[in-house]
Amino acid sequence: MNSEGMGQFEHTLIIAEEGSEVHYIEGCSAPKYSKFNLHCGGVEVFVDEDAHVQYSTVQNWSKNTYNLNTKRAIAEKGGRMEWISGSMGSKATMLYPSTILKGRGASDNHITIA
Repeated sequence: MNSEGMGQFEHTLIIAEEGSEVHYIEGCSAPKYSKFNLHCGGVEVFVDEDAHVQYSTVQNWSKNTYNLNTKRAIAEKGGRMEWISGSMGSKATMLYPSTILKGRGASDNHITIA
């Protein structure tokens, strides 16, 4: 960002080994800044064979925050990926979740409120 605002950049990496279960819970918020603010987040998830990952996030941004999130997962054979997102507030929100179902029986589910 330039001198007119603030910027926050984050990267989350989750690796679920074979047969494991992970429930990752994230909460984000921003105070009201006098200038525009940018939140830019990236999430990578690797779901190994027969593993299960649930990624839950609740975000409450101020009305002058631009919120850009890219979330990607790869699910191997029998792997399950669940995305649960609640993105409230913000000037504008852009969410890009996706899962590559790489192995037989892999699955994913998206529940998003923005």
